[in-house]
Amino acid sequence: MKTLMIFAVVLGLSLANNPDQEEFEPSFKYSDQKYLCAAIDCFLGEATCDANTESIKHSIQEAFNTACAKCSPEQKRNVKNFFHNAEINCPTRTRLFLQTYDKDGNLRYAFWEALKHA
Repeated sequence: MKTLMIFAVVLGLSLANNPDQEEFEPSFKYSDQKYLCAAIDCFLGEATCDANTESIKHSIQEAFNTACAKCSPEQKRNVKNFFHNAEINCPTRTRLFLQTYDKDGNLRYAFWEALKHA
């Protein structure tokens, strides 16, 4: 569950910081294992990014640092759903993502709390 928090933070802040990404949520294929895992690989610098994931990748650290403070309620729900499916479909990559962007594990709790009621 903690793993889900961090990934959701990243996506949420990326969306909140980029108003042109309003169409981001519908284009994300929440149940598509290949897409989810490819997105995480993009975030880790291990694969080519598409337009959506490239935009998100540049906002990841800020997302962790602010616990999705700029996210709308809808963005938080979408991030929570994305993260839930990422954990199910590619848990090893998701854990590696968390280790990469939250090395000390200090940011996870605040982010999960931000998404708790989304």
